[in-house]
Order: sequence, then C-alpha cells, then structure tokens
Amino acid sequence: MRHGSAVRNSRKACGPRRLQGTMAEPSDEKLTAKETEVLKMIGNGSSSKEIAAALHVSLLTVANHRKHICAKLQLHSTAALVAYAARVVQNAGGQ
Repeated sequence: MRHGSAVRNSRKACGPRRLQGTMAEPSDEKLTAKETEVLKMIGNGSSSKEIAAALHVSLLTVANHRKHICAKLQLHSTAALVAYAARVVQNAGGQ
C-alpha cells in the first residue's frame, strides 16, 4: 500500500458516516500512551502526516492509532474525533 492510500483510508478510520458527529460514552478500554499522544496531537491541530513525522512512524500507523482511538471512545466520524481531541487539549490546558 502506498502512503497516499493510507492517507485516504485514514479518513474512514472512525467508522460509518451514518452516525456522523455523535458520541457515546467512552468504553472502559483505556487508550495506550501512544494513542493518547496521537489524540493530543490531533487536538493541537496536527495532520496525520505531521503526526507521522513527529513520531517517526508511517501514515498507516497513525491511521491505525486513529482507528483504535475511535473504537475505544466510540467516536463515529473524523469530525467527532477532532472535536473530542480538541476538548481533551483544552481541558488539559493546551498541552
């Protein structure tokens, strides 16, 4: 798989569009340290490409982290992921 397709596929990382913008209660499953780091970077406005470069991983790895974050937090769209991440950063004081 080429990097370009990983970026395109990362847009689908949060599941079906039919629930776009909705959020359920987070599950009991905890985010890993790396997933938390990616979540904070998303909340600070970093793109997947910027996150991959900063963490020295591939775009596909970032897409997988995003997918796992969405699954664990029951976020069903990229917009919901970004909004949640922004709230996390805001509540943490912009770290």
